[in-house]
Amino acid sequence: GMDRWLEVYMKVCRSNGAEPCAGLHIKRWMREAGLASSSSTVSAWTDTVNYASRERTRELGATWAERVSATKLAEQAVEFGHCSREETLEMAAAWRSWGEHEDALLYYTDVAVVADTQRPLPQHG
Repeated sequence: GMDRWLEVYMKVCRSNGAEPCAGLHIKRWMREAGLASSSSTVSAWTDTVNYASRERTRELGATWAERVSATKLAEQAVEFGHCSREETLEMAAAWRSWGEHEDALLYYTDVAVVADTQRPLPQHG
């Protein structure tokens, strides 16, 4: 259930041109964009998000159950050939079951990066 959801979710993201594990690539992307040079200042912030209480895990389980079975994500998962409609329903049931489990816990880290480049002011005149 949950392992299959992660596999399908990552495939759908990538099929849409998105990187679901973007945090693993941020430094390289910054460097490739020329933002790791001495003429730029890069700042990064992190925020740990957690779902630890029964109320929060239930809400998250219900939210993901709907996302994986009744939204564009579900449509694309099937349309792109990553899973069947029946599997979307199985993944939804897995999310609901996880959300109700007394040991349910989910956490992740959000990362934000801002680069300030030192560019010369345009010449007028």
